[in-house]
Amino acid sequence: MLADGHDGFPPITWEVEPPRYHWGPRRDYEKPANARTFTPELGQAWYSGWRGPAPSPERIQKPLREVPLFLQIAHNNLRIMRVTERLRECAR
Repeated sequence: MLADGHDGFPPITWEVEPPRYHWGPRRDYEKPANARTFTPELGQAWYSGWRGPAPSPERIQKPLREVPLFLQIAHNNLRIMRVTERLRECAR
């Protein structure tokens, strides 16, 4: 983080505008039977529904409680690897 509060990176620019929503018959959004992946192509969406019991509120909240720990670990790793300094060196 620089003294002015910025990280030194330019703002994010999107190459493709994400769709606002998907609207149409469900069959148009189901994963093709012959698909080899669970990820649709860019710009496509698959509706898979939900199977199984609903997760407990505790299970949903657990990762949210762990976010600060993850951020602290990521921050420490970036500091240890001197990522900011190395990026500044590359920009010279």
